[in-house]
Amino acid sequence: MRRVLFCVFSILALCFCHNSKNDKPINLTASTKDSLSLKDRYTPQHLKTKLLNSPLLHPLVKRHIKDSNVLVLLEYLTDNLDTFKKVKIVGDVNGDRRIDSVQLMPELMYSHDYGYEDGIAFVFSDPLIPRIKINTLCANLECLFSIGDIDEDGWIEFGLYYTSCASRYKTLILLRCDKKSTWKEVEYCAYDTYFPEPHFSSRIRKIKKNQYEMTEITNDNLDDFGKLKKIIRYTIAE
Repeated sequence: MRRVLFCVFSILALCFCHNSKNDKPINLTASTKDSLSLKDRYTPQHLKTKLLNSPLLHPLVKRHIKDSNVLVLLEYLTDNLDTFKKVKIVGDVNGDRRIDSVQLMPELMYSHDYGYEDGIAFVFSDPLIPRIKINTLCANLECLFSIGDIDEDGWIEFGLYYTSCASRYKTLILLRCDKKSTWKEVEYCAYDTYFPEPHFSSRIRKIKKNQYEMTEITNDNLDDFGKLKKIIRYTIAE
C-alpha cells in the first residue's frame, strides 16, 4: 500500500512540475546574443551591400543600416524602395538656420508593453535631430507635418497622423522634442475618416506661445448622421 501511494504522489509531482514549466511567461527582453541574432536575420549581407551602394538613400539612413544597435528591415526596404527613396523638406527643425529634410526607414522596434514590432522611423537629414519612431508600417511622408515652434524654444513641433491601416478612426498626435534627444507625445485627438475636411494637417495649430488647439470631428448622432466639431485649446507646460 505504501508503494502504491508513493507512486501516485510521484506521478502527481511530475505532472505539477511539467505544467508549471509550460505556464512560465516568456521573457521578451532581448539579451545581447538575441539582438545579434535578430540583426543577422533582418540584415542579410547581400541586401545590406546593395542598399549601401544605392544613391537613392540618405547617408544617415545608410549609417543606421550599418549601426549594430538599429534593426533596419532591409528586405522590406528593398521591396518598397520607390516609397522609401522619397524625401520631404520640413524646414529648419532645430533653429540652426539650415533647411532639414526627412526620409522614411522601416525598422524593427522593441517596447516592454508589446515586444518586437515592425514600424517606421522618420529619419532627418541632420544627425543631431533624433528620428521619430512609430509602431506601424502604414505611414508615408505626408503623415508628418510641421506645426511651428509652439513653445518658442528654437525647435519646431510636429503633428503626426497615426493609422493602423484598417480602422476608420485614426489619431492625430502632437510631438515635441524633449531635451533634443527624444520626440515625445504632448497631446492627441481622434480623426474620423468619415469627416476628412478640413485636412488633418490643419487640425493642430499654434495660437500663441505655449498655446495650441486641436480640432476633432466625429459622429454626434448616428440616426441623422450629424457631426460634432470639438475644438480644444491646450497649454504646453513649461
